[in-house]
Amino acid sequence: MRPLRAPAGIFLILVGLYLSTYTGVAFSGDEQVSLDAAFSLYRRGTLELALFNDLRPTFPAPPSVDQPVIALDLEPLQSYLGALVAALAGALPGVGMTHALYLLNIGITALSAVMVFAWGRLWGYGLGVASGAALLYGTATFAWVHSRFFFREPLFSLLLLVCLYSLWRWRINPAPTRRRTGWLFLSLVTFGGAMLTKVTALLFLPALIAAVIPRRFGRRTLLIGAAITAMGFLILMGFALSVPGVRFRYLGKILSDLSLDQWAEAVRAWLFSPGASLWAFSPILIAALVGAWALIRARRWRQVALPLILSCCAMGGYAAFRGWYSGLGWGPRYLLPVIPFLCLWLLPVLQWASVHAPARLSLGVLIGISVAVQIVGVSVPPTLHGDTLAVLEPARYPWIEGVWELPYTPLVTALKEGAKGPSPLMFVTTHQFGLIGLYALLIIIGLICLRRHFVPRWLIGAGALSLILGTYVVLRAAYLDPRYGADDPLLWETLTRLNTDMRPGDALLLNDSTYRNFFMNYYKRREPIYRLPDAPAETLDPAKPPQIVSDNLEAQVHPYLWTMLARIARRSEHWWFVTPYSPFSSDRLRPTEHYLARHYFPIREVIRTDPLRLLLYLPVEAPAAAVPESAERYADFGAVRLWAVDLPAGDEFSAGAVVPVSLLLDVPSRTWGEPPFDYGVNLSLINREGFMVAQHAALPIGGLGRISLWRPGERHRDNHALELPLDLAPGTYVVSMSIYDWRDNSKLLVRTAQIETTEAHIARIVILPKR
Repeated sequence: MRPLRAPAGIFLILVGLYLSTYTGVAFSGDEQVSLDAAFSLYRRGTLELALFNDLRPTFPAPPSVDQPVIALDLEPLQSYLGALVAALAGALPGVGMTHALYLLNIGITALSAVMVFAWGRLWGYGLGVASGAALLYGTATFAWVHSRFFFREPLFSLLLLVCLYSLWRWRINPAPTRRRTGWLFLSLVTFGGAMLTKVTALLFLPALIAAVIPRRFGRRTLLIGAAITAMGFLILMGFALSVPGVRFRYLGKILSDLSLDQWAEAVRAWLFSPGASLWAFSPILIAALVGAWALIRARRWRQVALPLILSCCAMGGYAAFRGWYSGLGWGPRYLLPVIPFLCLWLLPVLQWASVHAPARLSLGVLIGISVAVQIVGVSVPPTLHGDTLAVLEPARYPWIEGVWELPYTPLVTALKEGAKGPSPLMFVTTHQFGLIGLYALLIIIGLICLRRHFVPRWLIGAGALSLILGTYVVLRAAYLDPRYGADDPLLWETLTRLNTDMRPGDALLLNDSTYRNFFMNYYKRREPIYRLPDAPAETLDPAKPPQIVSDNLEAQVHPYLWTMLARIARRSEHWWFVTPYSPFSSDRLRPTEHYLARHYFPIREVIRTDPLRLLLYLPVEAPAAAVPESAERYADFGAVRLWAVDLPAGDEFSAGAVVPVSLLLDVPSRTWGEPPFDYGVNLSLINREGFMVAQHAALPIGGLGRISLWRPGERHRDNHALELPLDLAPGTYVVSMSIYDWRDNSKLLVRTAQIETTEAHIARIVILPKR
């Protein structure tokens, strides 16, 4: 177990530390779409943006009629790994789905530190020096801060570390053995994985060549190497292009994006600015420059060149083609993959400091400053910097004043404003301060593994068990997270009802983003969930007018809603619709709910509270409102007239099915003495004996159609769905309609009937015998 003790110790120390600064909540749009794609993979095996489709443009519509929303437009490997974690979280009780995915980068960043240790050993340094470089990478650089996000850079860093490490091992083992072939295969696999994480892996091809180029080579070696490089490049390009979700720009687009002005600005910002430079967010890297000089003096040219080439590739490539400002985070996020390689330059510095006390003192001060910078970074919300600058008069911008003017830099802003807002740390938010002991236990076990020359197997096993159980305890403690709405009993009641009543083939629809975070974290069923686009006619802010003011329902909803619902209906049997609006919501038009009731069939209102409601729909498209002018009315109730009855699913059903019935109604110019009133419509299914076996009663159009406001001659579609009992006997049944006053349940007489009655028989259906 001796070869494992140092890597195990490093991993346990860093995981314990990272768990203490675990947030478990998304702050950035890039995180949210990657999380969304991971959940879609878990539920349907697709990369659909089902919950955060509002973060990407809707038009043009997805090309496939089976794809209701757009797919992830980022490289997908992070989401594929997230889907595996989501599957595990879905099987564990009391574990939040999003909470679990935020553990992924914690483990990945700790593994990257282990790879830094492996590099140190590969370059001939002792256990202590290699371990020191690994721990400095994990605690004194902004890699620590990025362990709490769901960005792709930590995974990309790990894959690049393994790829170059494998190539280095392949180069220094010239004998053609099976192990050497294995190193080459591992390098190809990890580079392919890096491309599936970020296609900018292509920028680092010069570093791969530098890692494998032999010390002495002739023309033949050069040609063979160039041929292998070109072949590998073409294979990897073809592989990546064949995987859905991988994003490539065409060569012409890449060249058109080239900007030397941006490149110069990026180099200045990343190297010299107080608000975006490597040294400002990882001061320990200043000592790495000293280490690079020591390597030059020792003529270890390749060890100097590898981090340098990687840095130049990253800075030059991102600045020229992708833009240098990386948005939310702490430090230049795009340069995170080169940080572990720059930390390799710390190896000679640590070796020198181990035998020279003055060097130890200077290095210790620099380490303390660098660790303090990371502690500040993990203690404040990532949005603090931008939010603080946005409210200043005049407003300052994070990519201008926040980069070059010291008072507005992220570090100074965090020191001045960080204590005023809520902490992003999970154990503080959920008041689970007892978790500090668990974090300390993991760190202590890791320190014992590092410090002892002999580590018994039981201690390694105890560390592994503590890690597994500790991770589960952290997730359980985070479960009732108020940031996800876990303090709302109505949401838990809705989730319980969904878990009880939903069936395979159903789908969950969210009216808007109000409850999105809750269901993203706590909804574990495999049935898909979709967030519907915002209706431009809805009053989202009482202080602001809606984007569109119109009486036309089709204009009130989002223009993509029709396409989206039609495509979801192709693969759904029932829709469970969650909305934060009720009939008692003041100044709310509820156009999305109105659209659903007009074009599909409301079955029942499952939960009715203010403000949360859960409704069940049958996703069968209703007929159009128009009928021939010569059509005779079915029935006349005085205040309401029935002009047409449609059964869009036919007239033959099995027991337990849902029968859609669409009515076409209007009001006459005179109401036979009846005053205008918002009557209800009742449909009943009557058996041969005259008994009612199914019923649906509601105000017209899902409760949104007020008869008192209808204009004479204007026809309205009113859709109903009758749920048939599971034990309904085969035979012929009559669909009966009545108009009722909901105040006293009195019914209007049918004016066109031969006898005095309140019931109009409008259709017949046949219940088939069970097979």
